[in-house]
Amino acid sequence: MKTRMLLATILGLAGCGGSGSDNETPTPTPTPEPPPPPTITWTVQGQVDQLSGGTIDLLLLTGAGEDTRMTGFSSTIDEEGQFEVAIEEFQEGDLDPQSWVVLRAQGEGDQAHIAWASHIATLQEAMENSGEDLILNHDEQARVHLTPLTTAHYLMTGRFQQELNSVEQLDQLATHTDPEQAVTLAAYLDLTAQQQLLPMDEGQTLLTLFDLTMPYHSAQAQLEAMDGYGTEQWQEQVVPLITQSIEAQLERHGMPLAITPDAPQLFSPASQYGWLAEQATVLQLDEEGNGSLDETNTSKHLFPTTVSMMSSSGSTLTLENQKEDYWSGFMLRYALIDQRFGEDVEAVLWEHINNSASDQVVIHFRPLSESFSRLDLAPWVVHRSLTELEVEPALYDPPFDWQGTNPVALEEEIFYRVILSPQSEVPFEAVGNWALNLPIENEFGNISWFSQRLVTLTDDGNVLFEDGTPYGSYSAAEGVLSVQSLDGWQLTYTPLQGEAPLLNALQHAQRDEVEHRLVALMAQQVETDTPWGVELEQELPLVLASYPLAWIADRWQGELLNFDYLWTYRFLADGTFHYISDDQIDDLDVFVSGHASSSNIYSWSRDDSGKVQIERRWDYAEGVVYERHWWPLSVTPDGYQVILESETAYEDQDRDGVADTAEIYFAPRINFLRPMNLKDYPEAYQNSLIQGTLPVH
Repeated sequence: MKTRMLLATILGLAGCGGSGSDNETPTPTPTPEPPPPPTITWTVQGQVDQLSGGTIDLLLLTGAGEDTRMTGFSSTIDEEGQFEVAIEEFQEGDLDPQSWVVLRAQGEGDQAHIAWASHIATLQEAMENSGEDLILNHDEQARVHLTPLTTAHYLMTGRFQQELNSVEQLDQLATHTDPEQAVTLAAYLDLTAQQQLLPMDEGQTLLTLFDLTMPYHSAQAQLEAMDGYGTEQWQEQVVPLITQSIEAQLERHGMPLAITPDAPQLFSPASQYGWLAEQATVLQLDEEGNGSLDETNTSKHLFPTTVSMMSSSGSTLTLENQKEDYWSGFMLRYALIDQRFGEDVEAVLWEHINNSASDQVVIHFRPLSESFSRLDLAPWVVHRSLTELEVEPALYDPPFDWQGTNPVALEEEIFYRVILSPQSEVPFEAVGNWALNLPIENEFGNISWFSQRLVTLTDDGNVLFEDGTPYGSYSAAEGVLSVQSLDGWQLTYTPLQGEAPLLNALQHAQRDEVEHRLVALMAQQVETDTPWGVELEQELPLVLASYPLAWIADRWQGELLNFDYLWTYRFLADGTFHYISDDQIDDLDVFVSGHASSSNIYSWSRDDSGKVQIERRWDYAEGVVYERHWWPLSVTPDGYQVILESETAYEDQDRDGVADTAEIYFAPRINFLRPMNLKDYPEAYQNSLIQGTLPVH
């Protein structure tokens, strides 16, 4: 306790006070000389991968970007890669307790190209986490072990150019960093340190090798520029090395995942900075050790499970399926059979294809297990899904000529996710128009998916669809919206993140024995004089960009959406429009335009309420009409128009002007629109001008 008070005093965190009596007049005494200020020494002990000598620097950073101010303390790394670096005998006021602590290691001699780094914490947090001896070691902070993954984490979170003021803030930035990209970058660093991958110029180090604003994409671009990239030899020699390095990083940094029955764990793809996560896997355990695993829009499985710690490192939580029956199947092309089941099975199936009208085969699948492991330096989770696949020959006419048991294969998928943590409080006002995620049922009364629908929450507790049809009733209390549908669904929405009118929420849906947990957006429609906050009509090179699923971080390179995900509109005053999207001509990126012609009509209109209808009519395709609707909801602080959109396909087979069939092309969903300049992609824009692929009017 004495040491803690000394620490608080030195960092200027402790106050003082006193009391006395006015009954006596004190006798004046000489003022004593003040004691010398106390001093303290704080030490960090750690380990560095792949180095057997060199320098370790403990850096204290304040500010960010070009305004960063740095104080450094150095020591040496021994032959075993261990180090001890200290800030010695400092006094109150010498150091800012909110300074950010970074460790950097630099090799020497033939290891001079190796440089590792690691974020630690603020000076205050790091010292408080130290032992009573004021020595911070690996038991108290895993990031004092400098590895390729701590370095990748350092580079990828550093691209945000923010002044860090807490570990909590660092972890928040990590949720906007794709863990798969970070782990892959770590493998590139690891192999390059061993001189097995990327070439390096003289004087370069691993910390200066990449563009720090986009370290992963910079590394990937360098890799793809290498001779032999993607060839069969590359696949046989280099890819296995990368895979082995990735597994080594995951094993080294794995730690147990803390989960209790009282609260679900939410795992989401990393979201782009400034965007809300729109989907998540929800893992829920009960007191008996049963588990459910839900994913947004589909329930992946809801089955009794056993939970056990199965890996040798003790870092993996595994849910095992206890049901023996197979789930419904999916179609698999014959060309992929050998990858799943081997050449012998492929030979039998290939012979069967000559007697079949289809080039696909039905595969049954049964989930076997779901395993989760957390990484120790960020809120990142590795989710491994193991599935059993089975070919069922008896389903076919004629049946496959297969002897013995049906062909079976095991397939493992790996998903990299971040832990989605709720904000402490997300206030909202329930009354009004909302786009809420609701269950959608098929003709058999079974739930097929969830999708956002525009409903009105009235002052008297009713829920109405846009046309006034009643859906049910609602109540709102303690930050939770509860909806009771007329057909028996109990729905609750607990906002997790964001600010009204745009939130993401943990949703619980239950009717009888059917239960689902998922994460989805909920958006309030803001009443304004001008419902559209962006101009729909734009002049080239400006267009109106659409951003479905753009919240996922790996779809971006820095501040730009990846070219492959672009989808834009150019609305014209005459009621027609162009689609402008990405394409390639002779391996060059170009923008291409879909527009009205003699065989199709592209038209758009807007009614007095602001609702936009977009129509694509293809006369040559049996009178098919694709009709898309946009309902404006609100505008975000950074200028995105939030909309609810849906699309339905109609088919008029007999050409009598009346649709014979109607099919949901995509169910209602929340989307985002914002003007974009095609020149933001200069190479593609220039290529498009040369190739003449952009509209001329």
